[in-house]
Amino acid sequence: MGGEVSVGGWRLLESDLEWYSGRRVLERPARLRLAGATVDLTVEEGWVEGPAFAGGPLTRRFVVRDPDRRRFRISATSGRPAIVEVESPG
Repeated sequence: MGGEVSVGGWRLLESDLEWYSGRRVLERPARLRLAGATVDLTVEEGWVEGPAFAGGPLTRRFVVRDPDRRRFRISATSGRPAIVEVESPG
C-alpha cells in the first residue's frame, strides 16, 4: 500500500471506498478496496461534525471494522476525497 503515513495510533491509507446510499448521499461506508481486494465494512460509530464557519461543509466521521477485525477511521467532507486511516497495532 503506497502513501501510508502514521498519525498517532492511525496510518493514512490510499484506498477506494464504496458507499451505501439510501435516502442520503454517502450515508455510510459499505466496502473498502485495498491492494486489489474488496472488504465489507461494519460501522461501529458514526457522527457529523459541524462547519468551522456558517455555511461551511459538514464532515461525516466513521469508525468501521472489516471481517478480519481491523479498525478504520473514515472522514468524508462534501466536495473532497474521503480520508481513510487504519488503526496501528500496539
